[in-house]
Amino acid sequence: MSQALIRKQAVQLETIDDVQRLGEVLARSGFFSDASQAAQACVKVLAGRELGIGPVAAMTGIHVIKGKVTLSANLLAAAVRRSGRYNYLVRKLDNEGCAIEFFEEGKSIGTSEFTKQDAQQAGLTGNQQWKTFPRNMLFARALSNGVRWFCPDAVGTTAYTPEEMAGIEDAEGEIIEAASEPARVIPMPAQPQAEVIEAEPVEAATPVEYCDRETALAIARLWPSAGPVDRQTGKVTPMTAWLEAKAKVRTLGELTAERARRLLEELQKRALAKAEAEAASAAAAPQERKPDGLDQWKCSRATAMAVLQACEKAEAAGITEADWRAQMPAGIASRKDLSEEQARDFVELLNLATDAISKL
Repeated sequence: MSQALIRKQAVQLETIDDVQRLGEVLARSGFFSDASQAAQACVKVLAGRELGIGPVAAMTGIHVIKGKVTLSANLLAAAVRRSGRYNYLVRKLDNEGCAIEFFEEGKSIGTSEFTKQDAQQAGLTGNQQWKTFPRNMLFARALSNGVRWFCPDAVGTTAYTPEEMAGIEDAEGEIIEAASEPARVIPMPAQPQAEVIEAEPVEAATPVEYCDRETALAIARLWPSAGPVDRQTGKVTPMTAWLEAKAKVRTLGELTAERARRLLEELQKRALAKAEAEAASAAAAPQERKPDGLDQWKCSRATAMAVLQACEKAEAAGITEADWRAQMPAGIASRKDLSEEQARDFVELLNLATDAISKL
């Protein structure tokens, strides 16, 4: 069947009357247990239109729970793949956990993992669906977390699955249990007139906000130089070890937004204090002569050598000279013109880019 024929046969919803008539048909069909009234079906169809989802797919995969629009795991996965910008790859899926790596325009942007231990800590495993379909439930949680963290614009709304909002899906994505209140509908008068829908006020649950991508990247950049130091080794504590010991999480994405913000502020204060101390020490120490042809550089010899090594490492990983030159601050034509602070930032940025490419 051609695409032109499919488009011609698609339901045309040009006015609110069209939506109301379709809502009545869908509600009276009896095929959708959570939309027995026309108003409920209309809300699902309208929510689907905003997300680019057809009426039938919206009826089966979209659920309004506690005032929040939720999408089944199947629809979330399809939205990511259909975006054209994002994609995902399931790296692990068994009864113990699920790990999904997300990509933006072919480049990895992070991994979302949800384990059986996470489910137990959240008090989820007592539900029958978690006992019967653990892999499906783990996949749904890992997927919805990843969409919220790495590609929220793929769905155009906050990504929640029904089981996160007190509704429970079965293996096919169908709602079998939901804590929602039915809408009260005023019947339409005999004359053609818009249907008046009056809904009981429902107190919407406030979802927990987690660390966003920008904050996570800022923390990752500052950690090597400003992270907490292990008193025994005298070295910066690895981020993963610190997160597990102090925050009881495995990744930055699992931190709440407020805790991530406080952590970033603390790292920024440490980085500033360290930079001020180094500047004072450099001012007090005699100026060293930079051998090896680096006497024309504005930054210190050690930093200049670090810049050269970072560029060489980046080119070995496939980053061209034009690419790494594009990362230098505006108005800087040559590496030798970088100040001490600019040179260190350039080295850090270039090393992050090189490491990211090496992991692909």
